[in-house]
Amino acid sequence: MTVVRPAYAKINLSLSVLGRREDGYHDILSVMQTVGLADRVTVAAEGSRTTAITLNASLPYVPRDEKNTAWKAAEVFLRYTGITAKADIFIGKHIPVGAGLAGGSADAAAVLLALDKIFDTRLPGNELIQIGKAVGADVPFCLTGGTARVEGIGERITRLPPSPGCHIVLCKPNRSIRTKDVFELFDKLKPETGKMPNDLEPVTTKLCGEVAGIKRELLAAGAKTASMTGSGPTVFGLFDDEKEAITTAEGLRQKYAETFLTKPYNP
Repeated sequence: MTVVRPAYAKINLSLSVLGRREDGYHDILSVMQTVGLADRVTVAAEGSRTTAITLNASLPYVPRDEKNTAWKAAEVFLRYTGITAKADIFIGKHIPVGAGLAGGSADAAAVLLALDKIFDTRLPGNELIQIGKAVGADVPFCLTGGTARVEGIGERITRLPPSPGCHIVLCKPNRSIRTKDVFELFDKLKPETGKMPNDLEPVTTKLCGEVAGIKRELLAAGAKTASMTGSGPTVFGLFDDEKEAITTAEGLRQKYAETFLTKPYNP
């Protein structure tokens, strides 16, 4: 059986880092919002005497083994359910990689939901979230989507009323940032928190100076607010005026190829 699912990106409307845990992760408090930019994930799977997972993607630099969270999601799902199967995954990438948009986590969530449908396991939402937590910190939110308050390492999710309609410009500098590197620098620098909507923004700005410049451009162009999402380096601007958003996206795209115009998505 083959299932095709969209895998939607997210932005962090706010992100507070509350402290480092003994397991190396960090407790956070965030308001997350799903946006319309999405990958397209195709999963073909069937029962087999032995388990075999294959993964391919539309971009050559996307990992095709257990380093990919989508591959890991299939492995964890099959181990949890006790199913042995052959699973073939293809990811049509549209969400930038290493961008703070949870593209890998969204792909993993799409794989979990696809396998749940293919094998008719009908796992309750809380079980899927626990599986997702074992795969990656943003996977639980990507399983639920919409607008939500997210706590812990990402596993405690409280749904919030949908965000008001707006136009969102996403702009990623011409480089990627590893989440691990950002948090390691955060722990080293111990910056003051609560100074801006995203506690990680000052840290990532030290690794990628373009973040501050893009933010200034978005605000100067009419964005009612602008901030970095996740560990970055993507910066988003929220616009009430569609024409302003279109013009701003077109202008930024001249310098930053991975610039997108999208909207909040509430499933």
